[in-house]
Amino acid sequence: DALEWVDAKYESIRGPIAVHWERADGKFMLEVTIPANTTATIKMPTRTGSSQVHEVESGTHAFEVPW
Repeated sequence: DALEWVDAKYESIRGPIAVHWERADGKFMLEVTIPANTTATIKMPTRTGSSQVHEVESGTHAFEVPW
């Protein structure tokens, strides 16, 4: 609970993978960047302990859930 935000980047063999998340104003916000010709499974947490699952393709994607 002490963390309010995270910025991270990983140089994969397919290209950079980047993530930024933060908790603010009663929301959990996530932005991810997925390299070209790649897919990812995004699991958004919720306060109830369940997850929202999203399958995404390459590009930058933003998600938001109540927190």
